[in-house]
Amino acid sequence: MLKVVGVSGHFSGLGGGQLILTAICEVLDELRKQSSLGAVSYAEARADAGRCHPGTRAKVLNDLEGWSVGEGRWKDIKLLALTGPAGHGKSAIMQTFADHLLEKAEASDPRTVAATFFFKTAVPEQDQPKALVTTLAHQVAEHCPSFRRQIVTVLRNNTGVFSISLEHQLKHLLINPITELQ
Repeated sequence: MLKVVGVSGHFSGLGGGQLILTAICEVLDELRKQSSLGAVSYAEARADAGRCHPGTRAKVLNDLEGWSVGEGRWKDIKLLALTGPAGHGKSAIMQTFADHLLEKAEASDPRTVAATFFFKTAVPEQDQPKALVTTLAHQVAEHCPSFRRQIVTVLRNNTGVFSISLEHQLKHLLINPITELQ
């Protein structure tokens, strides 16, 4: 009897297709174990995270929306970081923006949101960048079947990928697979 990881129950008499599915699930389960899923914008742990009150922070939220679709004053910026003093609403702005993109994705375009990660000093696995790349890769693999195939290949061919530097993880788990898809 074979157990399919991530799906409850046991299955007998599995054919070749099911064996491949089992292997893929096992590889993706290892990626999940290396991730910090509580840092994802839609995680249960973030249900009570601060959000902007309706009608507030409209300019920055509009600028973020423009950036996300390649328009506006930040259209040429590939990676955007929101900075500022503690307590000035950066997390609330980004949580509100992530929620907006998730709603947009559910309504029309499932490719709208690829991945999010919220650092949180009170949670050890979210306070350090160790799980950043794996968490982002896990989310992209979860929502994009073609990326999922790429990431399974990477994880099978590079079993030590979780022990290498974040820079190399970024290259192997995100940049190279996304580049190969384009």
